Amino acid sequence: MTFYAIMILAMLLTLLLIPPLMRFASTIGAVDTPNERKVHARVTPRIGGIAIVLGALVPMSIWLPFDRQYLALLLSALVILAFGVWDDRKDISYRYKFLGQTIASLIVIFLGDISITYAPLMDGQALAPWVSVLLTLFCLLAVTNALNLADGLDGLAGGTTLLSFGLIAVLALNVEAADLLILTMAVIGGVLGFLRFNSHPASVFMGDTGSQFLGFILGVELILLTQNADIALSKASPVLILGLPLLDTLCVMGRRISKGRSPFAPDKQHIHHRLLALGFSHYETVVILYLIQAVFIISAFFTAYSSDWLPIGLFLLYMLIIHRLFSYAESRGLQFSAPGFVRQLVSRQWIRVHTLVHNWPLDKYLPHYLFLLSVFLMVHLCLGINEMSADISLLAAMLALMFLLVALRKTANEWLDRLTTYTFSALLCYLAYVNDPGPMYWYLTEWVLVVLGGVWVFVAIMMQKYERFETTPLDILLVLLALLIPYFAGSAIELDHLPLQVVKYLVLLYLFEYAITRGLYRQLRLFPFTLAFGAAVISLVWLLAAPLV
Repeated sequence: MTFYAIMILAMLLTLLLIPPLMRFASTIGAVDTPNERKVHARVTPRIGGIAIVLGALVPMSIWLPFDRQYLALLLSALVILAFGVWDDRKDISYRYKFLGQTIASLIVIFLGDISITYAPLMDGQALAPWVSVLLTLFCLLAVTNALNLADGLDGLAGGTTLLSFGLIAVLALNVEAADLLILTMAVIGGVLGFLRFNSHPASVFMGDTGSQFLGFILGVELILLTQNADIALSKASPVLILGLPLLDTLCVMGRRISKGRSPFAPDKQHIHHRLLALGFSHYETVVILYLIQAVFIISAFFTAYSSDWLPIGLFLLYMLIIHRLFSYAESRGLQFSAPGFVRQLVSRQWIRVHTLVHNWPLDKYLPHYLFLLSVFLMVHLCLGINEMSADISLLAAMLALMFLLVALRKTANEWLDRLTTYTFSALLCYLAYVNDPGPMYWYLTEWVLVVLGGVWVFVAIMMQKYERFETTPLDILLVLLALLIPYFAGSAIELDHLPLQVVKYLVLLYLFEYAITRGLYRQLRLFPFTLAFGAAVISLVWLLAAPLV
């Protein structure tokens, strides 16, 4: 449960830091101005990376042991932060970027003793110390810049790395690498908090601060995973875990060099640029790239303990397939923007459904249903709690105070409403997973209500007259994580009903999102007071019964 609390704390801190940082961005000049190479059309703050770094560092500082490795991670993160903020303000030369990245890398190598001792295809033979240092420095610089170069669309860098960090978390959990798992969950929480503001159309960018930090930490974690936590892992598995960012960087630099240009010269030859040129929308492009990264992650999972040749071979095969697909589509001038047969078929069928249910008062009774569902879930949970830790109790107490603040406010604050309801939904689902589901009739009743709520909100979204509520690439990413991580985790822990709890969380997420966006959440003034009371009761369980774990 500690790892869950780490993720939630990092996510909450990131969510809380971004709004004030956005207001401060123009003052320090940390804004992204549109130009011919960029796809956004308005000036946008690029301070999300600062929030990610700070949001991740706080739980790391609380839970990681205070040793040389922690000190090295902290100092290197601060170096990346300093040079990143400088770059986001002044657009510094890549030489200065390399300087900052090199300083950070040398800190973790020499102070943290984090290095590549065993390389792929070396049959377990240790590298000479000087070769180890040079290879580690090269790999950290390469991964850091791969993420920096691939950050070109709303939600792209954060979403693709989130899938990578998710697999690292599963593999670390499998071998009980607690420190690595703490580090990973802190970064996952920071990225999740940031993506709430970065899904298209983004209100904030992560900037070089965020992309360099994620790339650097990802490189460090891959070294810790393969060289320390689980030495049985294939030393080539990081190639697939990096996946899309590495492939994109290699392809872009290869094309630039082949044309006699600098590999660092900016252009519009990245994979996302080429997909946009083929007629795909911003939304479709990001989802396609998420799916490609998911293929890499799935392959990395199934080849994690194979010969080094298999991950490398798969990576080269995927690179060849993607290259051939792009070459074929671009050489024939294909465009994918026109509605095809599938879209027309769906449109015709949807007209029939719309005609059938357009008069149903879906919005009128949805707040009441969501209220009753929330009360039922809280009562069911409180009757069956037999396991809770102090950090989860503290989180519930914090949520109770935040719900009370929401209830006492005279005006609505959608951001605060989302923060509280999303986190409380995650808390309910997690506690339901780690505790006894209770009598079967209670359990079945709960799932009948959850399924009905899912169908209700789906139909309500499709029936709305005003397109204020739209799914985003972040929603697709959450679905991918919900499908992949429980399946992967089956090799590490007893799943029981975890996949069902993930589904329940997604249903609650959409119910609250729709209710808040449509202004339905605050129609029942009793709602936030009731949620505050429920969170307080959950918090008191630990205080009254002493530690139950």
